[in-house]
Amino acid sequence: DIKLNTRVHELKILSDGRLEIEDSYSERKVFDRVVFACPASAVAQVASSTASWVERAILRGVLYQDDHDRLWSKVLFHQDPSVYPSQHRDSLVRESAFVVDVKPRPDGPHHIETHHNCSAWIPSAAGHEDTPMIVSHCVDEATLDPALVRGEEDYARAHPDLSMRNMIITQLLPLVQGRRGCYFASSYSTAGNGHDLSCLSGLIMAEAITGKYIFAKDPTPRFDFDHQRRFMGMTHSDNLWSFRRVAAVALMAVGTFGCVSFTSLT
Repeated sequence: DIKLNTRVHELKILSDGRLEIEDSYSERKVFDRVVFACPASAVAQVASSTASWVERAILRGVLYQDDHDRLWSKVLFHQDPSVYPSQHRDSLVRESAFVVDVKPRPDGPHHIETHHNCSAWIPSAAGHEDTPMIVSHCVDEATLDPALVRGEEDYARAHPDLSMRNMIITQLLPLVQGRRGCYFASSYSTAGNGHDLSCLSGLIMAEAITGKYIFAKDPTPRFDFDHQRRFMGMTHSDNLWSFRRVAAVALMAVGTFGCVSFTSLT
């Protein structure tokens, strides 16, 4: 039962321990387990009435790149190779995966554009290396050929800030992961911003709830799966190790910064 265009309004924990979800249409459904695969700030808002102080501190403490700047927010999908320097354009279209273009400004800080060239490395684009398939961030749309622009997107709340603060929060997440039937799967719950890690976090939550490992017939992914599951505190036999790690990180933070507090955002 998949519902589209429906916002989750509130999470409540019932007296029998089950979880009640109320959506934006005031419809309520009860579940044994809930997996949140959305930004930490959205989870904090949905669970605000039932979250513990630890959950509130962790979830509301996550910072995203668009909290600092809009570099990764507005994204344009296009096929205009003019975003690359003319003297290297052909080779960049064929061979480059990422290009960071830093341009000086006479009246202020440098302007930074990033271009993700899908045709150079995505397997499904094999044989089309000479056809630009570019995802550009922070580019001036007026400089592109309108006929070659295929669409745009907003990446707000998609990229957690790679900071000491977020790394500590990620290490603390096992304290609440799976408790009271709530699971947290998204980029902020992993060891980085990778698309593959974010996807894997969801598969790990599914395995934790169902007990079924979907790659049973292929031994290749097992190492990465187990390593990520252990990092997220979802390996039951490693619970003591996980808590020791959390305690070590907390002590390291206190020793380094004197005091670490995420309550300013709670």
